[in-house]
Amino acid sequence: MDNWYYNGGMGISYDPSWETYQQFESDIITTLGLPVGNKNCLGRIDRAGDWTLNNVRWYTRKELSYNRRDNDRVTYKKQTRPLKEWAEHFNIPYATAWSRYNSYGWSFEEAMEIKKRG
Repeated sequence: MDNWYYNGGMGISYDPSWETYQQFESDIITTLGLPVGNKNCLGRIDRAGDWTLNNVRWYTRKELSYNRRDNDRVTYKKQTRPLKEWAEHFNIPYATAWSRYNSYGWSFEEAMEIKKRG
């Protein structure tokens, strides 16, 4: 029950038919197929949603890391992404982007669109 806080404690449940691993495995393989290549991590599409067949898919480890609850999410030009993903998009080290945006109070545009300030 180590993960109770992150799932059941947050109101997140799972499909009742998944009481046994065999049924869970059968449903996943039948619906999603086996993992292919580096998309080998099962995760929820809606991170606040339940563990159900219509809310799971195969992810890469990197994709799954963007879906974490503790990520800073920023909306820019009508797209919401984790700050880490935005930093990669703008080719800026995450630590630099985080410091500029969270510690120094720069606007998102300043933090992401200029390589050096000054």
